[in-house]
Amino acid sequence: EATKLLSTSTNDFTAVLKSSQHRGKWGEQTLRNVVESAGMSSFCDYSEQSTQDDSRPDLIVKLPHNNCVIIDSKVPEFDVALVNHTAPNRKELVDDHAKKLLRTIKDLAARNYTQMKHNNMQPFNKVILFLPAESLLSTALEGDNELILKANNEGVLIATPATLMGFLSAISLTWKQHQQSENAAKIAKEAMELYNRVVTLTEHIAKVRNGLHSTVENLNKAVGSYETRIRPQAETLRKLGIAGEKLESIPEANPDVRRIEGTPE
Repeated sequence: EATKLLSTSTNDFTAVLKSSQHRGKWGEQTLRNVVESAGMSSFCDYSEQSTQDDSRPDLIVKLPHNNCVIIDSKVPEFDVALVNHTAPNRKELVDDHAKKLLRTIKDLAARNYTQMKHNNMQPFNKVILFLPAESLLSTALEGDNELILKANNEGVLIATPATLMGFLSAISLTWKQHQQSENAAKIAKEAMELYNRVVTLTEHIAKVRNGLHSTVENLNKAVGSYETRIRPQAETLRKLGIAGEKLESIPEANPDVRRIEGTPE
């Protein structure tokens, strides 16, 4: 499926290059297809341009740390005669196509997308010009083999479906690594919070233990008083003829309450 999206036949694009509106729609849809195939839709903001407003780029690709990459889809005029490699005037047509693409590059550079903040994100210092068919670039390079360097000097990188797919896949990997790093930081934070809560719990348990120990001590003092003072006197009264049941002995409570290691005595 991905391979199918990346290959556009000559017949496909010559049919749509007859009008600027069709060229624009074709470029935008192909761009969407590549983004979806790269699994990057959730990290991209599209500009739905129903008018000729060029104030916003076609696509903003979000990067970690509040950065972004600007991508604009452009399809320069393309003479259908270029598909005929035996046309007598092909060299002239190829040279003209290269010049048109260079003008498109300069027009894109003049918009200064990289100098603006987009949704409070800082853009990468190059804007990507997306061509929806490999042939649009390869034909232009026949007419000007330095076109890619000239574009770079203008602050523009040229991408076709194949190269953009690789670029977006790399960004997708970067996002996964970033999210894993963020998750690791969150795990560390949660673990520290849990540790602090356990420390607080052990302090509470130590206080309860000390309270129980004190309670047992007081209970045993009461039992001792009962055994040494109350019970013997009651037994004497019973022997003197006062009716009543014999008072039973009360055992002392065990004063040993298990302590959590490391807590104060």
